[in-house]
Amino acid sequence: MKYSNSMSRGKFNVILPAILFAFLVSLATHAQVSPQQQEIETDFNDTELKQFATAAGKVMEITQKTQEEMIKIIEEENMELDKFNQILMAQQSQEGEKVDATAEEMAAFNNASQKIMEIQKDVQTDVVEAIEQEGLEPQKYEAIMLAYQSDPEVKAKIVALIQE
Repeated sequence: MKYSNSMSRGKFNVILPAILFAFLVSLATHAQVSPQQQEIETDFNDTELKQFATAAGKVMEITQKTQEEMIKIIEEENMELDKFNQILMAQQSQEGEKVDATAEEMAAFNNASQKIMEIQKDVQTDVVEAIEQEGLEPQKYEAIMLAYQSDPEVKAKIVALIQE
């Protein structure tokens, strides 16, 4: 049964980007960013910020393609997107949250999750390549991403560069 209710896709699109972002943030570990780096760097030159903006656009394209693939995988398992999200959130919950799911739903969830994990290796490679094609190292991309999210000045500079 295909489940294409736009409201459910909207909910899925809120959760999935968070999952993908967490995955992409794991690039920092893959790229061996120092765990001691607690202070967020904010001193980037315009060239780096332009490279970041272009790379981020490419990463967004990869992310959107991956979202579509993930949705297709879940639908191929005859699973409702809402149910997939409920199970996923319960499994990621720190409190060990329980979810009401049948054995069939859990099997479908496990199958879909396994297939999704398989594509993550390719996605990670694609993302690293997109970042490096713009002349940035994954560590630098990650540092700029963190600054973009936490520093209004860095965010404003990037937005201004994009609008040029």
